[in-house]
Amino acid sequence: LIGKTDLDFFPREIAEKYYADEQTLVQSGQPMIDEEEPTVGPDGEQRWLLTTKVPLRNSQGEIIGLVGVGRDITERKQMEEELAQEQYLLRMLLDNVPDHIYFKDTESRFISISKSLADWFNLSSSDQALGKTDFDFFTEEHARPAYGDEQKIIRTGQALMNVEEKETWPDGQETWVSTTKMPLRDQKGEIIGTFGVSKDITVRKQAEQVLARRAADLETVAQISAAIATILSTQELLQAVADLTKEGFNLYHVHIYLLNEIDNTLDLAASTGEFEQQMMSEELRIPLERKQSLVVHAAHARQGVIVNNVRETPQW
Repeated sequence: LIGKTDLDFFPREIAEKYYADEQTLVQSGQPMIDEEEPTVGPDGEQRWLLTTKVPLRNSQGEIIGLVGVGRDITERKQMEEELAQEQYLLRMLLDNVPDHIYFKDTESRFISISKSLADWFNLSSSDQALGKTDFDFFTEEHARPAYGDEQKIIRTGQALMNVEEKETWPDGQETWVSTTKMPLRDQKGEIIGTFGVSKDITVRKQAEQVLARRAADLETVAQISAAIATILSTQELLQAVADLTKEGFNLYHVHIYLLNEIDNTLDLAASTGEFEQQMMSEELRIPLERKQSLVVHAAHARQGVIVNNVRETPQW
């Protein structure tokens, strides 16, 4: 090697960079400490060196050259690049997948969450969830059993697969998710927390609940029909329908009015529930000309009238 330069061993581009760095060092006297430099190995493959270069001085302190040490760190750089690629892919997944992904430590504190979960929590950034727990976002009704499940996973190493959870929020809102939770392990296989994926199934659960209510309603209708099938008295029939309807559908009260064509009124024929005795004793009658009456409105329209809040309609 004596008398040769980097140009004798490396491609010109790399050799010229080495030369420029070394001339700067010789002129300034400032050392280069632990610089990562690209290089080319004997096989022509790119490699990396961790290089330290310091001035070489004579006995008078004058710079007469330099001394350098280079350590091959190619394997470390490759691992760093692979790790960076894995982190990039994980970040892409966390930022774009619609499902809620989260990682927690052994105290069930969030250490990373997906963007979709940050949006679910109404956070502007995923980092705002770090160090927090479910207790910071949900009510005790959901947070407590979720915490218990995760602590059991940490103790036993047993995952929970496709468990349906009802999430209850401080504002009274309820949502549903299908959740899979698994132990989070380090490179030694030791459990250091949990991670999970939750899919929003609120719409499906609401549809199931609607179908269940409709099925129950149909069953109630069938029971009412069977119960009154043998009643011949009109008054008994109407009262039975009112009683069974209130009980079967768990209603506040039920009233049945009949059209009185002679007086042009709607007459109360059966009533059950609160104010039943009072209304029946007064033989309540509603003139068909009355404007503020939902019962009259239904009679004129000849179809059902549904009002979610009677105080908000002028016809009440």
